[in-house]
Amino acid sequence: MSGWACRRDFGRRGRAESGNAFPVKPIEYHEAAEQELLSEIGYLEQRAPGIGRRFFMEVRRAENFIAKFPEAAEEILPSVRKRPLRKFQYSLIYTIQPSTLLILAVAHHRRRPNYWVGRTT
Repeated sequence: MSGWACRRDFGRRGRAESGNAFPVKPIEYHEAAEQELLSEIGYLEQRAPGIGRRFFMEVRRAENFIAKFPEAAEEILPSVRKRPLRKFQYSLIYTIQPSTLLILAVAHHRRRPNYWVGRTT
């Protein structure tokens, strides 16, 4: 992918990297959500070099936010929350588990609404 590696270490551990005092919940990806993310990064990078990387950085920004403030995102179904990305028409769809945050989907705002609902069980 144009000279940069997309690492599979999507999870977060411990405290925020900045030394911040906010407790941070680890993030895990549903297997299908991880595939969605990797596919979209590859697709965007093929369309225009650098766009896939920018998309990945926006996903990281959203991950950092929900790790620090898991209940701040809009609840769209019981126990399911949605955090929109700022610069792309995608959202992270996730649930708050006892010890982690589980990302169910990296969902486009207009394509296949609610296709990920079966992943909530």
